[in-house]
Amino acid sequence: MEADPRGRHNADYFMSRKFPRDIEEAEWLHASVAHLQIYLQKLESTRRHRLSTAMEALQQERMIPYGRAWQELEEFLELVADDLASKLRSILSLRGVRFDEMEILDHYVIEVPIICRQVSELGAAGRAVTDQMKSNAGLTRDEREATVSALLDCHAVLAKRIYRLLNSLHRSLRDLWMFVPFWLEAIEKRRALLLKRG
Repeated sequence: MEADPRGRHNADYFMSRKFPRDIEEAEWLHASVAHLQIYLQKLESTRRHRLSTAMEALQQERMIPYGRAWQELEEFLELVADDLASKLRSILSLRGVRFDEMEILDHYVIEVPIICRQVSELGAAGRAVTDQMKSNAGLTRDEREATVSALLDCHAVLAKRIYRLLNSLHRSLRDLWMFVPFWLEAIEKRRALLLKRG
């Protein structure tokens, strides 16, 4: 023990029960964040395609998209709101996550699912209004024109709001994708410090 070059305090730490536990926690955190990075890399191409397509349609047509484009967007939103948020929550529960890292992740855990649900709800509201207006049979020509005009105005307002929400989601997911590699590097450095000799 006295010949140990790390000094008495370090030698006590390395031989204590705390050291293996700290190493195990550091390894678990590192593996979880590495898996998150792989997941986000796979999600990135889907994010670019589906969000960009929906945002272009909203901007050009000023209407809530229907059909396959909207279905693909809703599938993506559901995946992000449930799957990604769940992965982030499980990492937040691990020991070894620093306070500033918790604050960053907490922001995504709360914000991303809220945005996804708001987009889905606004889309559903727009479709409900359209269906309601279409079901009004027996209208005069003037009433039909007024109904169509009101419908277009409603869609324009909802499309603008959905566009802003999707833009916010686009930025949040891009920022998270860019943050994770730096975070993983910081975890690797902290893990290396656990094994560093004094």
